[in-house]
Amino acid sequence: MFSEINGFLASAVLALFLGLFTSALQLGGVISVNLARVLLFAAWAVAVVGASSSLNNAPPEHRAITAAIIGIPIGLALILTERWIVNKRRNVPLVQTTAEKRLEPNIICLAEDDLFVTLDRHEIFRETEDYGPGALRAATVKFTNEPKLGRKVRSVNNVRAQIIYYDSDWPEREAYRIDYGCWLNEESPYVSFNLSDNAVQQLIVVAFQHKKDGGYGFERKVTIYGNSPDRNAPLIRYGYNIVLVLGSE
Repeated sequence: MFSEINGFLASAVLALFLGLFTSALQLGGVISVNLARVLLFAAWAVAVVGASSSLNNAPPEHRAITAAIIGIPIGLALILTERWIVNKRRNVPLVQTTAEKRLEPNIICLAEDDLFVTLDRHEIFRETEDYGPGALRAATVKFTNEPKLGRKVRSVNNVRAQIIYYDSDWPEREAYRIDYGCWLNEESPYVSFNLSDNAVQQLIVVAFQHKKDGGYGFERKVTIYGNSPDRNAPLIRYGYNIVLVLGSE
């Protein structure tokens, strides 16, 4: 008799533990609703099977009645618990999850820059202090992912720059479009803005070439460079001339 009671209590305690443990996991968002339902059903099955199996010497009809007496109220309790947790998660944690998803990087433009660069053999722009004929004078724009007071900012990877050039006489008319801009010291058209390293990325906007005859100054031809996700492809180059027009006195 005592062994039957102990078996009955053990199955009930185990079912209660599984139910509470599953509820805690689901409420904390560790497991999904569907998985929690499976575990709650397992807790109910443990209670029913444990209670009926503890009556080893009882007739089958007595065991069936015991299983019903135990299974129906425990099943209802677990169903109500599952419904309460689902409503609780719907009202509170999902709002927190939505807030976390709203975290955005805070990429800002620091300033423009004017520097001398060269293209290495891999067609990567490198800053240089050599102002000789092989150097290019580039106009760049600096970007960084800046922390913001009172707001969480997340890091972001695989950022590409799309540059659209317009004619000054027809600002609504698109002159050139670069889908993958070139970054200083970067072979890939994609860069990362991590908060840990305070990275500043410089985008190459346009470049001027030294005079080919070796004279002082730069050619009137300006070159726009575009990158590609395919690193076997050469850089895209668009060139146009700067023309000075003498106005009337």
